[in-house]
Amino acid sequence: MGNRTLNLVALLILILVVGFVVFSAVKKEAGKMRPMVMSPEELEQLETRAIADDDFVIITLTNDRYHLERCSHISGPTEKVIYRVAVDRGAQPCPYCISEE
Repeated sequence: MGNRTLNLVALLILILVVGFVVFSAVKKEAGKMRPMVMSPEELEQLETRAIADDDFVIITLTNDRYHLERCSHISGPTEKVIYRVAVDRGAQPCPYCISEE
């Protein structure tokens, strides 16, 4: 083999190794991510319910809505607060996960 062929083989091996490392890192991080869509089983567990004053809720800071922690409609920056704090701030309930009974 010529010098040029050895360089091409070395380059190919380097590309494969880098690709494997990047793929492994992406796969590892993907396993940590919260799924955007809930499974039917999770949806069954996420029943719409009323909230007590001392329950924790998640406020979405971009549209001032409060949600139960497992709601699939949470997006953007959030803050975990007690329900009464969310109401005092003027946040509105998520129509998907919270009933107003």
